[in-house]
Amino acid sequence: MNLNIRRYITQSLFTLVAISFIGVNAQEIEEITVTAQKREQNQQDVPVALDAYSGEMLQQSSIKTMADLAGMTPALDTYQSQNAGFSSWGIRSLNTSSQNFGLESAVGAYVDNVYRSRQSSISNQLVDVEAVEILRGPQGTLFGKNTSAGAVNIRTVAPSHDRNGFFEVVGGDYGMVNLNAAMNTSLIAGKLAMRTTIFTADRDGYVTNLSDKNGDKLNDIDRQGGRLQFLYTPSDRTSMRLILDYAELDEVCCAALTKKNNLAHVHTGAVVPGTDSIISAAAPNGLGLPITLESNFNKQEVYLTHAPRSQAEDSGLSLEINRDYDNFTLTSISGFRSFETEDFGDVDFGAASVITDLNKLDVSSFTQELRLSGDFDTPGERDGHFVLGFYYHSQDVDNNSTLTAGVHTAPMLNNDP
Repeated sequence: MNLNIRRYITQSLFTLVAISFIGVNAQEIEEITVTAQKREQNQQDVPVALDAYSGEMLQQSSIKTMADLAGMTPALDTYQSQNAGFSSWGIRSLNTSSQNFGLESAVGAYVDNVYRSRQSSISNQLVDVEAVEILRGPQGTLFGKNTSAGAVNIRTVAPSHDRNGFFEVVGGDYGMVNLNAAMNTSLIAGKLAMRTTIFTADRDGYVTNLSDKNGDKLNDIDRQGGRLQFLYTPSDRTSMRLILDYAELDEVCCAALTKKNNLAHVHTGAVVPGTDSIISAAAPNGLGLPITLESNFNKQEVYLTHAPRSQAEDSGLSLEINRDYDNFTLTSISGFRSFETEDFGDVDFGAASVITDLNKLDVSSFTQELRLSGDFDTPGERDGHFVLGFYYHSQDVDNNSTLTAGVHTAPMLNNDP
């Protein structure tokens, strides 16, 4: 159970401190505004299979990451590999689960209308979010880019001229401490507003590496980032929203637990029958290394020669311009993204020093969307709506993977069982 302490700052600088334990409370039905059809609508009026969550719902349910959100969304799955820099999402069990960094997911990821080609780039905290929409099924008509399984549309809180904000502290097990804060500032009354958002997330590791004499724990959390936004409204018909964001992580993660219960070979340490003379801890010609843990169910323990390490930096800039005319709205959305990771892992998953993998990924992208939308009268009782658009996406991917053989590689290859 987590303890949330959230401090709200209002225009009169009056401070309200709310301390609560998150639980299941009876709530009134909340009206949620969605943009699944590229315009603001009530969720109940949208003929699209979707799950929508407002920022208030996320806060009340203590949803901080996409993995948390998957726990309350039946159609959404999240997958984590052996490094924190790579994760993927699935909708209705459809996803791209390969760790090939040249492949993009079948679930399109969008933050403030800008496409994110790597879902791991937004695996950090869901902080200062206005709404999250999970669109089930193909969304190629309006979203287009890699949405054969569905799309996840995340909208952050936009700047306003109201002087308000919040400061939040979340604590939990294993020394978990999350600090989140946001503040609105009116720079030019009625014209220019700024919103600043920052976050940090820290937690100690909980997996013991039995090969490490120091007993260091694996699978910790060390993430931080921020977002700076400007909203400029020179007239009632024109608005410009500039967003700059940055996030990083540096973690000893993610060790995969070997859930073996091979009772026939527990004491020899062999992974499968027939390999005793190569890697068994008991065989005369073996390496003398314990490979399989005894009844490893419900144990947070691994044998790794090298601890996994993940580092990632995600940054971007986007500009959205909206111009309203009498019967239509012209929208331009430009986005620049940069995502870099460096991951190191013991990919043989055992105490033998067989092979390690150092993977470096550098992704840079540019997107440009032009959209013309509006309403028109029809002979019937319902008004018509149209959307015309142009979309451009350019991306550079540089991936370098280095596999290194360990001291036990040759004995395992040369020893004939």
